[in-house]
Amino acid sequence: MAHRPKISMRVRLSVYERDGYRCQYCGLQFEPCPSPKNAPWTADDPYIMLELDHVIPRAIGGSDDIDNLRAACSPCNRRKATYVRDEQWAERIQKATAVLQGTVPSRECAEKAISELVGRKFTFAEIDMEVKLSA
Repeated sequence: MAHRPKISMRVRLSVYERDGYRCQYCGLQFEPCPSPKNAPWTADDPYIMLELDHVIPRAIGGSDDIDNLRAACSPCNRRKATYVRDEQWAERIQKATAVLQGTVPSRECAEKAISELVGRKFTFAEIDMEVKLSA
C-alpha cells in the first residue's frame, strides 16, 4: 500500500470551519471540542467522527487542497459510492427512472433504482442494520 501523506491539522480545521462542523452528506452536526487531547470535533455518538472527504478522489488525481476537501461523518464517508462526476448524474438518473417507470412500486424496485443512482448494489438491509445498531 502506498504511503499517503497526512493532511495538516490547519487544513483540516479550515475545512471543518468552512463546512460548519457539519457532514456535507447527511447534515450531522458536530461540536468543536476545545480539549487538545481529543479530536477537535465530537458528535453525540463517540464512534462517529468527522472526517475529510475528497471531492475528486486522490485515486483519480484529486489533490489535498482545501477546495477539493469537504467534511463528512465517518458512516457517510465509508458508505460513499465511487465518485460520480457531474456529467455522469444525468445518465444515472435516466437509468434509475427507467427502472421505476412501468413497474409496481416495491422495495426491490426501489433498491434497483437506488443501485443505479449510487453505482453499486444497494439494499435496504444496510439501513435496517444501521437502525438496529443505533437503537
